Amino acid sequence: MGKDVKREKLKKELSAPTRRIDYQVDTLQTLKFAAAEFSPDENTITVNYVKNKDNSFNESRSVKAHEQKHRDNHKAGMKNLPMSLEQYYKVHCHDEISATMCELLQLRQEYIDAPTEKVRKKIMEDNLKFYYYFEAVKQGKINPLSSKSADFEKEMRFIATETQKMWMESYALAYDGKHTSSADDFFSEHRYDELQPNNANYAKARKIAYTIGGIDFSKYIGDIECINPNIKEADTKIKNNESRKNVKTSIKKAEDKMAEEMEKWVSYIDSSCSVLDFENIEFKPIEGLSPSQQYRLAQHRLFVANVVNQRPSHFDDDIRDTINKGKMKNYDEVVEDAFKNIQDIQKNYPQFQAQWKKAEQQFAAQIAEDNASTVFLESGNNKKYQEELAKIYTVNGINLQKYYKDVEKLIPNNVPTNIKAVENSSWYTRLGNKCNKKNFNKFREEFRNTVTSLIPIPWMTKHYT
Repeated sequence: MGKDVKREKLKKELSAPTRRIDYQVDTLQTLKFAAAEFSPDENTITVNYVKNKDNSFNESRSVKAHEQKHRDNHKAGMKNLPMSLEQYYKVHCHDEISATMCELLQLRQEYIDAPTEKVRKKIMEDNLKFYYYFEAVKQGKINPLSSKSADFEKEMRFIATETQKMWMESYALAYDGKHTSSADDFFSEHRYDELQPNNANYAKARKIAYTIGGIDFSKYIGDIECINPNIKEADTKIKNNESRKNVKTSIKKAEDKMAEEMEKWVSYIDSSCSVLDFENIEFKPIEGLSPSQQYRLAQHRLFVANVVNQRPSHFDDDIRDTINKGKMKNYDEVVEDAFKNIQDIQKNYPQFQAQWKKAEQQFAAQIAEDNASTVFLESGNNKKYQEELAKIYTVNGINLQKYYKDVEKLIPNNVPTNIKAVENSSWYTRLGNKCNKKNFNKFREEFRNTVTSLIPIPWMTKHYT
């Protein structure tokens, strides 16, 4: 009883005031990049709802908090102050960084208000964007549950510095095009005397951005850099009173550079995509199976490993225990969603497709090499194959085949030519491969003399090719 009273007292001390956020929902047929969008012209927040998709993130309070911060910054006139193009570009970055801080602060409050450790664990796992924060919580570096002012100050400083760092490293390039385009519009709408560096206005804009819930987060962090050097070049031309046409040339260069860098960034996202490194997928040859069956199992092992890596919370101890107690409803939908997620990644990310194909080629090459010198080649064992398949689709004690029957259809059944070549080869050819080239001819003659005296054995011809 004492613990419950203490917990309620702590929650009361840590509780934050609430506010209403009005928004609208757009039912989409196809997925958009943004989970939600703030429209300055309409002063509206639109949540993107996609039919037949998991919209829990798009509809979350943290996303709405992010967009509401954009609305607050806009209402305060953050982007209406005269300043240089570089300063204006950076103001757009501050707008995004501060909105991201609000997103994290909302999750922090949900973590504090969570009724159980299980719920807190799920909040951590579902928000990998803020891994740096929740990892620091797990390691005891910061403590959102502490009521001590020193701990609170330490945590707010951490949120400010680490969120700014994360955003600049992970998102600045992705937003470069949007911010460069905004700088272009700002240039077109202002006179040269309004486009000079104005440190007072820039400081005011930063103050607007980083004042959140009565806390001035700007005191914890320094300034950021404009990552597009051509914006700075445009400012120099304005300072030298060059023609608007010449300034536009620099802005155009900035946009072109953005497109080039964005292509590299997309390529990076395609290749990483938060997917398990293919080199970590362990391949083990299994006795009693044909090369084709071994290859199929390697494909399934690759598939399942990445499914689990993408959605670890779907297969954790809590889920398993809930299933065992018979309290998990619609888990078949959870499994299907996890499987479809990997299929969508394969379909939509070319670089990932290439990596996946490369991994399959490596598996095929290893299997072909291992069997090319096997005299008595296994023709296959379906019972053994199904047993091994069941092992692969049993994750943390959860039998996924129970919830998704036809796992074979998850992966196209295309046996590579090098494996087919091994399976279609003669035992005599494979025997030759087994011998080294230097002694092959000698061994071949000796074997010819011996094999002529052998009588065919029925079980050998039945089970081996």
